[in-house]
Amino acid sequence: MAAIQRHLRRPPSHRRRSLYEAREIGDNFSVNVAQLVADGDTVVALGTYTWNRKDSGEPAEVKMAHVWTLDDEKLIRFQQHVDTAKERYLLA
Repeated sequence: MAAIQRHLRRPPSHRRRSLYEAREIGDNFSVNVAQLVADGDTVVALGTYTWNRKDSGEPAEVKMAHVWTLDDEKLIRFQQHVDTAKERYLLA
């Protein structure tokens, strides 16, 4: 779990690079983990991404899931899943 905690403490721009850079979408981007589920060498974080929209400053939120695979307590794989339909709507 220490590897995952280090990953979550990293700046958002190092964690999120798929559809946009955090600084391009607005201010106050954060990753909010609501639940961690562990099974063997796999850990899943369920939660949300939140930010203030660049165009209006209004709050925005999309659901996310992060999946980590560990080997000997070292992070060897990371997968990121996000509600892309809502994300695209909010970024349009």
